[in-house]
Amino acid sequence: MEDKLSHIVAHKNKVIATLIIRPTLVYAVLLCVRYIMTAVVLWLGLSVLQWHFPSYGLLLGYMKAVVVLPLTVMLYRFAYWRLVRYEISADQIKYKRGVFNLREDYLELYRVKDFEKHQPIVLRLFGMMNFTVLTSDKSHPVLVLRGIPDSNLPDIIRDLVQLSRVKNRVLEVD
Repeated sequence: MEDKLSHIVAHKNKVIATLIIRPTLVYAVLLCVRYIMTAVVLWLGLSVLQWHFPSYGLLLGYMKAVVVLPLTVMLYRFAYWRLVRYEISADQIKYKRGVFNLREDYLELYRVKDFEKHQPIVLRLFGMMNFTVLTSDKSHPVLVLRGIPDSNLPDIIRDLVQLSRVKNRVLEVD
């Protein structure tokens, strides 16, 4: 990922490309683990009840259909995180998401006040990070890029924010 990110750096106040970042497949799978575990526990619990109370076997057999609910939620969340997309250009960060209802949010880079890189132990083990962007934007003061590959994104964002502020003649006042 670092090779992809290094060539977006500005050259003579012009950005070479738009950077597209997606949460990793591993991140989407890690978020689905709790739904899988819930389905397994429900299935095992209902199987034990069916074994101990065979007269209620048919009713408990139908109740096993409840296992479909966490699996459906898991599939939706997996699809959601696989469809999340962050596009970083010279002027803005575009945040696209949604499975059935697509939504796009735009964040102007000159509004960025600060940013943070978070790497909890699980993300660090898989070479991922969460990247938080703090802004002066009224509708989205905080944007979190979750589960993205670990990279030199903070340096790139810093350079792009400075270029955007110069280009738009914005002076930060606290």
